[in-house]
Amino acid sequence: MSDEWKAPEKAENGDDKSWKLLEKTLLASVQEQRRARRWGIFFKLLTFTWLIAMLVLFSPLMDMEKSATRGAGYTALIEVRGVIADKEPASADNIVSSLRAAFEDPKVKGVILRINSPGAVRCNQAMCMTRSVACAACTRISNCTR
Repeated sequence: MSDEWKAPEKAENGDDKSWKLLEKTLLASVQEQRRARRWGIFFKLLTFTWLIAMLVLFSPLMDMEKSATRGAGYTALIEVRGVIADKEPASADNIVSSLRAAFEDPKVKGVILRINSPGAVRCNQAMCMTRSVACAACTRISNCTR
């Protein structure tokens, strides 16, 4: 019986070189495609990151300082620190002017007074300061200092 499948005979020297050259060319082409794909992915990610950063930086939603005044309404906070007296940062004139400005703003829905002042409040002076300088309640209370 004869074997139809024979071991391949060695190719000629010139033919072997051409196959190696062809294999080398194809492998270089595949390697170049991989590099191009990696660079493409890198630049796409870089562009996507840049776009997200620009959206975050210039988004009107991220502007927290101005967003409170743009809305339908907000609560005004008036802080009073220190002794409430004339020629002090916490003087009645400063507090009354701040309260008037808050009440005149149409977007203000409420006012919060945060008072950190030593001593006791006599004759409901907090109510007197919120009304006006010449308060009718102060004239009715006998121990009022105003």
